[in-house]
Amino acid sequence: MNTIPNTPLQANLSVADDHRRAYARPTEFTRPTGYESRLEAIAEAWNVAPEDLLHPGYVAARAEVEKIGGEIAEYAPVALPDAAVLREKNDAGRRKIINDTRAENEYRAQVRAELQGIQKAAVETLEVNKAPELTFDHVLSVLPVAETVAKVRAMAAYLGAYCNHDVLPLTLKTGNDLRDAMAANEVIPEFRAGLVRLLMLDLLLPNPAEGYALFSDPGIKGMLTYRHNVSNSGQAIGTVCDWSDADLSAHKVAEDWREAFIGGFTDDITGRRLSDDNQFSAIGSGDKAVTPLARGLIGDFVLDVAPTWEVLQDRLRRFSEANRKAEDWEGRFSADVFEDSESHVLNRQTGQYEKVISRRNLRDNSVERITVGSTVPEPDMVPFVQPVRD
Repeated sequence: MNTIPNTPLQANLSVADDHRRAYARPTEFTRPTGYESRLEAIAEAWNVAPEDLLHPGYVAARAEVEKIGGEIAEYAPVALPDAAVLREKNDAGRRKIINDTRAENEYRAQVRAELQGIQKAAVETLEVNKAPELTFDHVLSVLPVAETVAKVRAMAAYLGAYCNHDVLPLTLKTGNDLRDAMAANEVIPEFRAGLVRLLMLDLLLPNPAEGYALFSDPGIKGMLTYRHNVSNSGQAIGTVCDWSDADLSAHKVAEDWREAFIGGFTDDITGRRLSDDNQFSAIGSGDKAVTPLARGLIGDFVLDVAPTWEVLQDRLRRFSEANRKAEDWEGRFSADVFEDSESHVLNRQTGQYEKVISRRNLRDNSVERITVGSTVPEPDMVPFVQPVRD
């Protein structure tokens, strides 16, 4: 189906919207471990030639290793002639054959040793060209990933709860239910094919559990920062927080999505488990978390595959900083903060006790004594200082 209608299908009551049943790769899927076998699996899902996904530097290095291997094979040791041939020779002839063979093999061994040294360097170059960052950027530049992501999002929005199901049975359906089921059946196979193409991209990651950053941006800039108001002696006398309630909410979404995708953070007591307040506890982990993401059910997150290795690393960094607080050292400032203490002093002229306010400036530790009646004057306005939230 080349064009996805804009109007979502209205799932009838018989279609359960169970996110834990969301589509995942088949249970019999075995994650390949070899470099080329992983790329072959991706190529098969995307219907491209495996060679297209190999980094050019890797292809060149592999050819060089194979070429040197062929040269080494050319200089394999030579064997002595058959015993029957040697018996036909006299003693001098046999000694010559044996000595010539020994000399030839010594020469070949020297050549092989030199070639093996060259081959070792070529193999090292080959391994360097297997680097995840090189492979990731090359594969993402070859495959139509952005177009596939856009189409999968459109199909997910159209299918809605039907995303979580196989092709729907049409028996006993009539009217709108029948029409919706038939329409869903046209899209579901293509949706699943597109989704598995995207899921297979996690074979490019050294750690597939980091798919939470492969498939979505955290939507935060970094840690929640605060700035200290410091005295002249460098002591903190107040704190200003640089975040809003919206920032806190965005950080919680990022933290909960990451936790839900990997199936919970490690707990020393119970092992891996989701936090009690995780807002996405109803979705499955790993593969099963991507369908709700495509449907737009993870806060403001959208399905969006990282286009480059650099973008992926930036996402991983920001995800790791979700819901964490840190001081902005460069943002430290020094402003007046006053602390009042009250005492009563006897006025010997009137014989009455008068209220005295000792106003200490915490910034420079200076003290001003103010004698007042019943009213204490307020100090000059200072910047609002809010304590750090836990």
